Amino acid sequence: MHAGLRSTLCWCALLAASPSGPAGKTVKTVYLDGRAVGFEAAPASLAGRGFEIGPWRFGRRIRDPKPRDERLNLYIVAPGTQYQVSGAAGFGFNCVINALSKPGAQPEWDIYWAVVLDPAMAQSDFRDEHDLIRGTEAEFLPPQGFALIQVPGHEMLRRYLKIESVEGMQRFRRKSGALPRVILVPSGSVLRARAEEITEADR
Repeated sequence: MHAGLRSTLCWCALLAASPSGPAGKTVKTVYLDGRAVGFEAAPASLAGRGFEIGPWRFGRRIRDPKPRDERLNLYIVAPGTQYQVSGAAGFGFNCVINALSKPGAQPEWDIYWAVVLDPAMAQSDFRDEHDLIRGTEAEFLPPQGFALIQVPGHEMLRRYLKIESVEGMQRFRRKSGALPRVILVPSGSVLRARAEEITEADR
């Protein structure tokens, strides 16, 4: 794991708990260094055992609250434009990884929530791990009267990190009172999957 990433993470385990639905869609592509690559996770064998966000199904979820250095990283970034969750409180997200899997291998991936907090970065559309890490290292000072609805990734905060107000973000504040522009939080879930370049045959 990147040293800068290790120092910026909030080491708390939060499980994805989206209800599954009959119209589920499979996540098949993710971003690596800004380009789309193929992604295929081991399928969930039983209902309720999969990692899901709205209608989007990733694969079989392995629960482990502690990220491990030997695993690869999958970031669920909000806001994003790659996948959309509809509804009254809809939102979009991107999937970003830090490396391809070795040919023929299906390694484990730690899943992180990557949430944009700074309103100035609402249109950032992250597609690269390096940019995410730089976002965690930068900071902004929320103005007086700052409300959760102003956070670009507020819907992910509410649904998956169970943060309902600005006060709930207190644990992310720095000594100066500033907040990181982006936070990375372990989800407590792991996938076994392979990630490969997309070939012409796949298009």
